[in-house]
Amino acid sequence: MFFDFEARRSAEVELLKDLVKERPRWSRNALLFRVRNGEGTFRSETCSSVTNKFFIRQQLFFEDQPLYQMNTKAMESVVKPGELHFGYGMENINSPELKAVRKKLDAGFSDLHSSLEDLRPLLGKLSDGYYILAETELIPTDGCNHFFWNSFGTYPALAGGYDNYWLREFKEGFPAYLFPTKSSGCFDPERGAYYEEIMKQGQKPYALAFYEYGFMNALLEGHHKAWATARLGLRLPCLLLIPVTGRARFDFAAREYTCAEFAGITIPIDELEDFEDLLPADVKDMELYHHLLFREQFWDKDFRLHSYPDLQELTDRLLVPVQESDFTPENVELWLKEIPTRIDKTSKSKFRCAFRSWMRTNPRQARKLAQDHIELQDEEIFRDIWEMLRYDRSPETEAMFREYLQMHDSSYPYWEIVQSYWKK
Repeated sequence: MFFDFEARRSAEVELLKDLVKERPRWSRNALLFRVRNGEGTFRSETCSSVTNKFFIRQQLFFEDQPLYQMNTKAMESVVKPGELHFGYGMENINSPELKAVRKKLDAGFSDLHSSLEDLRPLLGKLSDGYYILAETELIPTDGCNHFFWNSFGTYPALAGGYDNYWLREFKEGFPAYLFPTKSSGCFDPERGAYYEEIMKQGQKPYALAFYEYGFMNALLEGHHKAWATARLGLRLPCLLLIPVTGRARFDFAAREYTCAEFAGITIPIDELEDFEDLLPADVKDMELYHHLLFREQFWDKDFRLHSYPDLQELTDRLLVPVQESDFTPENVELWLKEIPTRIDKTSKSKFRCAFRSWMRTNPRQARKLAQDHIELQDEEIFRDIWEMLRYDRSPETEAMFREYLQMHDSSYPYWEIVQSYWKK
């Protein structure tokens, strides 16, 4: 199936496959498509520097303007945080195609095939190659419980994966969190309030994002919608564009990779005509820049960010065999008894998941659990309890924190965490 653009651009978008078997857990639906004769003004570029300790710089362009730049060391990028520098804010780029997409997204979502049709003027700006369009929900934080539109610099979620050291397991990155491409200084309170109100009524306006690396995604359209979801403790429905992110499944006999990878979705290379020829080559040089035109906004604190899992909880929930229905008082007590014996190495992660879930859904039960086990001799559990209780603004929690300060001094662990309860 082909969509033809005007003659001056001669761009074509070919729908190749409805990804049913290949669809991962984080996506509701996904489509594989190919761009031919693309304009190339919407593109990602990578520069690898061997002379600078294998430093990698990658940046995304829209209308030939740099939106952001990711910097990381090649040998550390799997588990080490990456840096982001923001460039020419999306609000400074006049794009009729993006404005048309905004209207389509605000009109409501019907199905992914219709969305591909709606996005075709924008997709014609991509470089030639293979891409996936996925329907998903993303978290409006940076993976560390910071509001996505007010977080700059180093991102732990901008690593290739997460290494759970007590489970001795590694979870590869997948689309989960957001970072902005628009200055927070251009926030419009009325527009944000509008989206908040229609979301309260049950509507689900969609946003548009571009997968970058690890667990992070660039929000191209929908910053005010993300603001509204953060106010309500919801996830942001998104149409997500995913470029080729690498190769997978090495055939040792043939000494070659057999699949292309798109953020964890693997497609056999045999199904992708001219795949190797369409891979973008490294650019020779890339200038380092720092926040060119971003204007910052000072946000109020009225966000429900503790409603969202941070990177550690997100991967815990995927690595251990536990469901929300398993979080019963009886199971939690059992897991606590198993932690010191180390009979089940997943007991600690199960407890952490349960406690964090209760902090969101049943704070009274979580407080009782914390009071009963506040002196548990396990540093990670102890820290988790205090970290999560910081978000519970209640007289009971404040009394617990005051008692800790009265019984201990600044030489004790978690003193700073407990003290931060009163910081604004």
